[in-house]
Amino acid sequence: MIDSAVYDYLQGLLPKGLQFVDPYIDTLPQPPTDWAQMNILDIENIAWSQPRRIDDEDKLIEAYDIERVYHIQFDFYGKSAYENALNYQQTLQVAVGSDDNPTLDFKSVGSIENRTFLQENKKYQYRYGFDISVFVIDTITSESPYFDKIKYKIVNRGNNF
Repeated sequence: MIDSAVYDYLQGLLPKGLQFVDPYIDTLPQPPTDWAQMNILDIENIAWSQPRRIDDEDKLIEAYDIERVYHIQFDFYGKSAYENALNYQQTLQVAVGSDDNPTLDFKSVGSIENRTFLQENKKYQYRYGFDISVFVIDTITSESPYFDKIKYKIVNRGNNF
């Protein structure tokens, strides 16, 4: 699963009115408001790649599935950072646990931590966050054409009896 698909899926569960800011950028939302950030910390393989076949009309598709654990960090900024972290954590637990998405499921959810810090301008930056680990099934495919029907003609070469 590509990182943008993970970001899009999890950011789509964000409560209305809260903006997600992509990680590792220098510009923040203007005017200063409540916002959130998500980072994929690491990806751990927990199984070997398992082959399976998908039959199609024109080709044979070989699919290889592997199970991985994605460790993801969420940070919430602004005056309502604590409430937003609480709300989003509960929203994730409800949405991911009951969702029809077979490629993503919870492994663990961390506790909400106070990550507030003092900025260089001597103002506090309110920041609360938590970490989650999710199971993800990643799939790669390769296609192989195959013959479905073959027409053939038998040519008799001199054995006409």
